[in-house]
Parts: sequence; structure tokens; C-alpha cells
Amino acid sequence: YSEENFLLEIVQLKKLIQPGDRILDVGCNIGVLATIMAKYTGKDGSLLAIDIFPENCLTTSAPLGLNKLTNCEVLNIGASDREGEVSIQNQSNSGIVLNPENENMLKVKALPIDSIQANSKPFDLLKIDVEGFEVSVLKGARKLLERKPKIALELHGPHLKYYKTSVEELFDVMGIHNYEGFILHKYSNKLEVFDAEKALKEPPLANLFLSPKK
Repeated sequence: YSEENFLLEIVQLKKLIQPGDRILDVGCNIGVLATIMAKYTGKDGSLLAIDIFPENCLTTSAPLGLNKLTNCEVLNIGASDREGEVSIQNQSNSGIVLNPENENMLKVKALPIDSIQANSKPFDLLKIDVEGFEVSVLKGARKLLERKPKIALELHGPHLKYYKTSVEELFDVMGIHNYEGFILHKYSNKLEVFDAEKALKEPPLANLFLSPKK
């Protein structure tokens, strides 16, 4: 983690989370932000953390347990626009591979977010960090997006083309006109008011912190 960027990200997440929120952390990695978000939402809230890499799920469970956070669940699954299996690289910061060419890939179950929350109350906050797979993840959350949840999303603008998508398609699926908030640029650590038109012109690598417009 870049310390300055990471601390700025935590501040913005704290502003998004209300005590009692139900949070879905898609791409929890090693669980640092999952642990912090679980503390912010408190005992009346809940957090479901998911990741495609099995070892990340084991690692995430450690700080949650050490902090005695009983409002959490960790699942080794992926999020996609359809149910099935996805292929991933055998490494911590792995992304979904569309055309695997060797036998070192891992196979992981993937589900739409709408299926993940089918038998529970809707999530209040979606935190998403999926290395360019954002469009497919959000296409699987259309029912939830109709409710306009808060969104904390790592926008991998330069990586979207690998999955044959774009920032324009991402914003369309999100219903970006319904949102306002801030953007934190990854390398410059510049925090500014989110401007969708600007992001369309220069697809950034950045974190978005968005709330429904009032």
C-alpha cells in the first residue's frame, strides 16, 4: 500500500459508512480494508468479504478474528454477470483470465451479486476492487443498483480494454448520473470532486467514492 493514498482512501470510506450498514467487499485482497469497514459499520451492521484467490480469504479471516469482529463473513468466490467458473492467476493480486493458456490457472466459482444477496437484505455499500473486471461485476448487480447503494470502486481505466469494456460502459451500467462524490487518483494522491465527463475523456486509475444524489 502507498501510505498516503491508503490513508486518504480510509478517510473517504469512513465518510461513506454509517453504523448498521450492510457492506459487500468484492475483491477483499488481504482484508485490511474489510477489517476497517467492519469496525466502522459496528455490531449492528455486517460485512461480507469475497475474493477469487483462496489464500486471500484465509489471510482476511485473520485480522477479522484478531479484532473479534463477529459481524463478518469471508467467501472464496468471484462476482460476475453470470453464474459459473472463472480462471484466475495463482497469485494474490490476481485478475480473471479470459483465455487461459496454461495449466497453472485456478478455477473459482463466480456468482452475480444479485444472487449473492438474494436471500438477505440489500447491501448499503458496494466496495469493488477487481482489476478491470468492474463492468461484469456490476452487470450482475442490476437489481441492487436500482436501489442506488453507496459505491466505493477502484476504477482500473487502463485495464478495462482487456475485458473488452470501457469507462463509458461502466458508467452506463452504474447509472453514474444518479451519483456524486469524490475521486482519488492512485499515483498523484490527488482528491477532487468526481466529474464523470472528465473521467470519460481520460480514463484514470483511481478510487471513486460515490453516494446517491439527493
